[in-house]
Amino acid sequence: PLEKQYIIVAESYSGPMAVLLSGRAGRNLQAVVLVASFVRSSWSPAGVWLARFVMPGLFRLRPPRWLLRFLMLDSDSSDEVLRCLEGAIASVRPEVLAGRFQHSLKVDVSGTLARCAVRTVYVLPGKDRLLGQRGLRGVLAARPDTEVMSVAGPHLLLQCNPTGAVAALTRLPLLEPDSL
Repeated sequence: PLEKQYIIVAESYSGPMAVLLSGRAGRNLQAVVLVASFVRSSWSPAGVWLARFVMPGLFRLRPPRWLLRFLMLDSDSSDEVLRCLEGAIASVRPEVLAGRFQHSLKVDVSGTLARCAVRTVYVLPGKDRLLGQRGLRGVLAARPDTEVMSVAGPHLLLQCNPTGAVAALTRLPLLEPDSL
């Protein structure tokens, strides 16, 4: 927005993109909120090597429900959320999924985050089995002043516990509920 203040909230894979956007944002950007995200591969430097072996054919297979529930959701997640996740994955071409996975193995926008002039907040899901604290460690290495909040829930926190995430964020000074 050109006329009012705003924040960027980015979950999981969208975190590096949000950091890149923050480097180009105008003066109205007040904060970047990373939810269960990362700014550099936790596999570096092996990630660059591993990325060569990622084949689109692997992403033509439907991931088993138990694996999606284990890595991205939790036992409290509804079947509807699981179906939505399956639908979202199925709607993306295997080549794109493979490319995203390769990118996540090689990405490093930590330098951009270190130069970011706005407030950085990291929301750590209490039951994140996909990233755990690895994503947070990379963020803190780049921006030690990052504010960290823990919220109950799995990796896909915003889908599984949106109420808890919004409640936590609205307790931060200067983050008004209407900007979320």
